Amino acid sequence: MAWSLNGKTVIRAGGGIYYGTQDDNTLLKLAQSLPSTYNQTLTFNAYVPSNSIGNVFSPAVVGSASIQAAAIDLHQGTPYSPQWSFNIQRSIGASTVIEAGYLGTSGIHLEQNVQVNNSMPGTVAKRPYFGLTLAPAVVSALAFPATATVVPVTTINYFPHSAHSNYHALLVRGERKFVSGFSLLSAFTWSKALTNAPQYRNAGGISGDENSPPQNSFNLAADRSPAYFNTKLRWVTSTVYELPFGKGKRLLSQGVPAAVLGGWQVSGVLQMQTGYPYTINYKGDPINIGGGSGGILVRPNYALTASGQNTDPNLPSDQRSTSRYFDTAAFVQPIASFGDVARNSMTGADLVNIDLTIARNFRVTERSALQFRTEFFNLANHPNYNLIGRIVNDPTFGIVQNQLPPRQIQMALKFSF
Repeated sequence: MAWSLNGKTVIRAGGGIYYGTQDDNTLLKLAQSLPSTYNQTLTFNAYVPSNSIGNVFSPAVVGSASIQAAAIDLHQGTPYSPQWSFNIQRSIGASTVIEAGYLGTSGIHLEQNVQVNNSMPGTVAKRPYFGLTLAPAVVSALAFPATATVVPVTTINYFPHSAHSNYHALLVRGERKFVSGFSLLSAFTWSKALTNAPQYRNAGGISGDENSPPQNSFNLAADRSPAYFNTKLRWVTSTVYELPFGKGKRLLSQGVPAAVLGGWQVSGVLQMQTGYPYTINYKGDPINIGGGSGGILVRPNYALTASGQNTDPNLPSDQRSTSRYFDTAAFVQPIASFGDVARNSMTGADLVNIDLTIARNFRVTERSALQFRTEFFNLANHPNYNLIGRIVNDPTFGIVQNQLPPRQIQMALKFSF
């Protein structure tokens, strides 16, 4: 909907529903589970005394007395995303427009990885399901004799469409069209994105921001938090300016000054934004939940202050360094319980970046032109930190691992005809 209040003000609103597709990798995981795994991969092993279920999964064959399994949601809904927006736009003069608006989106029936055979915390892992029982029709279809119908199972990766997300943003934008050799576009966004699960295809591990399975597969609501891509504040400004010198310009339009100073153009982009969230985790299984997928599911507890309050891990800016970006002593290992540190409770470094281009245009013929340009990326050579060590029991904990590229300069020639 668009409504023109007058010649200078327009109100716009819109909405839609956009459907997603099924990730076929979950079907592949199911196909790799019992019983199809038998006929596809089983070969006789000379070291196995007999072709029985018990011996198929013995250490001589797979190095373990159990297997991992996968399952899908039998009543999964189709993923979809309602999206809606509202904005007011007003022109100021003939070349300038300002706009204020709101944008919202939601993700429904999103797929996630839930490990339903993990244990509750304790001194040992006590899984809800011991194993898979083969149906009689499956046993009769097997290509080898079976002396047992129950196959011990460890991790069960279940892929329900139970995740959801939402995004709300307020934005302000100003634009000046390219008039008299100058244009400007500036946009500011204040937003928040929440989810109860990471991106399903999240690689996770030590080199990621978080891991795919939840810490507690029986309390998915406990993982509701800012999304890993949440950016609270973002401001981007871009501009193009043709210097007012040379032929056809207001100043120094003739003679040697026009030849020397004419044709120059300066353009740039300024980006400023708050950092992305990340999760503090333990690798391994210190609370005996039997978690799989790399074993990086457990989160720590906050260390308590003398007054019994949670220690704030965020350091003042003058105390941060690349070797200690946050207070690593603010986290302690949980004992026989899930950690109380929330998912994506830490925020990474802010981003400040300026890109600049200086170009000189030369007219070769009436229909052709040559441009020489020098481009500066990260002109101020500002250190924009990227990955920060987030695994408590890893040597990289709290240490800045890498950063976005430093200043880069490149030169180019462009011929237009």
